Amino acid sequence: MQNNSIEAMYNTKNLCMPERLSADGKRAYNIIKKYLDNFSHIDTGGCRAFYSPKEWEDRGEQDGIRSKLIVVYDGGSLRPYFNMDAAYEAHCMVAEFYKESGDIEMLESPYDSYEKLNAALRKEGLYFEECTNWYAAVYKI
Repeated sequence: MQNNSIEAMYNTKNLCMPERLSADGKRAYNIIKKYLDNFSHIDTGGCRAFYSPKEWEDRGEQDGIRSKLIVVYDGGSLRPYFNMDAAYEAHCMVAEFYKESGDIEMLESPYDSYEKLNAALRKEGLYFEECTNWYAAVYKI
């Protein structure tokens, strides 16, 4: 039990809203966080998941600095929500379980996790795009 609470505290810290976000950046963060809250286990892989564009630029990064929010998903369970290849791989890994359980809804699209999050952002005039294989940036439409 103690390990679970340590893990929860660790992930909570890594999922914090960054400082110095614009109103659109805060909105993007809240949409993403609300979406991720629907899933029981979100692991950041030890990485901080969210950065403001200014923090990202201060790190010396170049891609995504004109965005509203940066999302790092390297090494954690966030990757299938922001990376199409990872969404497909995750779907294939669990497809047998869902077939056996009879939960056909989970088999509708291998890209559900990716597409549904982007759809939630689009409803609010935002979208994300992959910058590399380990982070994405959220932009205003």
